[in-house]
Amino acid sequence: MEFEKEDSTGHHHANKEVQLLEITNDITYEEFDITVANPNKGGRYQIVLTNPNYVEGARGWAGKRLWASDFIYDHWEDWRMCWKLQHYYINLHAGSRCSSTIKYMNNNDEEVSKGSATKWVYRVKVRGAINGPGFSAWTIIQDRGASS
Repeated sequence: MEFEKEDSTGHHHANKEVQLLEITNDITYEEFDITVANPNKGGRYQIVLTNPNYVEGARGWAGKRLWASDFIYDHWEDWRMCWKLQHYYINLHAGSRCSSTIKYMNNNDEEVSKGSATKWVYRVKVRGAINGPGFSAWTIIQDRGASS
């Protein structure tokens, strides 16, 4: 912004200045971690989420208490994990999608290379504003394999 006024010579506001305006957003999107111990052991599991907006007897997604993902494999990249979970957010939370990152960790919770990791930590982040929590509880159902 620039303000000029006649006969303002010598006034401390007479010099041209650059002023910046910054607006920040205080919205915190839902984030959670999923830790897979002993990855690459042929493990397969499902994630079951409890709908916090469940209404008994309601039709459609409001009447659905539990939602189970398709099978997720313990060696998948981060985008595949999110791909299986975003169906929940799309259907129950009006199209919100998610993104995921992955960290490869050892038993001391230090970040290491993929080949020497003893656990993979997926950080899932919902990329859209939702009204209230995305789920009220979750359960992991292990189908097979040695991962946990």
